[in-house]
Amino acid sequence: MMKKSALFLALSAAMATPAFAAEFQVNKDTKFQVNVEVGAYHQDVKTNKGVSNTAFTGKGLNQIEIKADHVVSADVTVFGEIEIDYDPIGDNGAVLTDDVRVGINSKSMGRFSVGQFDSYFEDNVIEILATGNGDSAYLAEAASDNDGRRLQWIKPLGPVTLAVEASRATSSADKTKTGTGVGVTGMYKIGALSLAVGMANLNKFSSSGAAVTNEKTTAASAKYNMGNLSFMGLVAKQDKLNGDAIDILGAGMKYKMGQFDVGLALQNLEETGQDKRTEMSLGLGYKPFKNMTFFFDVLKADKAKKEGDVLEVGVKYKF
Repeated sequence: MMKKSALFLALSAAMATPAFAAEFQVNKDTKFQVNVEVGAYHQDVKTNKGVSNTAFTGKGLNQIEIKADHVVSADVTVFGEIEIDYDPIGDNGAVLTDDVRVGINSKSMGRFSVGQFDSYFEDNVIEILATGNGDSAYLAEAASDNDGRRLQWIKPLGPVTLAVEASRATSSADKTKTGTGVGVTGMYKIGALSLAVGMANLNKFSSSGAAVTNEKTTAASAKYNMGNLSFMGLVAKQDKLNGDAIDILGAGMKYKMGQFDVGLALQNLEETGQDKRTEMSLGLGYKPFKNMTFFFDVLKADKAKKEGDVLEVGVKYKF
């Protein structure tokens, strides 16, 4: 167990520096990292009647993340992390736990994690076209993640990274309803090019054990970096138990120019029984100071009466 005196000295040294030290070494084997993000923005979301729902909020932009790594041997490191989300804009707002992860990272065997966190498939394939800085102005996504308890194994194999995952979730509204999920993803990197392909299978069950929904998503993504310019592409298909399907084909780009950055993404979305839509998201950012961003995000959902259109204007800071 770590001695209190060692932790006290490490914290004192961190706080004594002119700028907050987000990462500090407790001893030669143990390292802590603290990330704090704060933000506030004005949001305008269109309802299915074309009416604007407006709010001044901090939802999704305020969080505290704590990580720790401890070296056990030349091959094995144990780690843990927790993320706490909160919205300080409203008085006495709820403070919620979000991601939590604990595991073992072995150079020879790979990285094993257990907890509640987003899947590798979601982060590296399905969300490849994310261009915004705020909370909601993002393109629609195919089902890829079971937001519950997760087991994950990730192993780099030369230029290829393999991820295998399994999850189980319980409905917060009805504890008799559960869900399970499995996923496999492979990513290949060569120079500035990254290619990824994956699959996620999600099942939800009723209290009797009968399957209520089954959603299988297969997708492939690509990203190519050219200095300050990046290009992204996505192809995804989500198949449902009742035979319905969602097909997504999209592309995007990001560009950084000094203190400014811009991201633009478009995708065609075809869903059984629905009109074909072309969604567009635009994200503009300006960084006048290190870690501070003023942003303007727009989402055009291409629905009747502008339903789902989002506009967000705000500022965020990370330290």
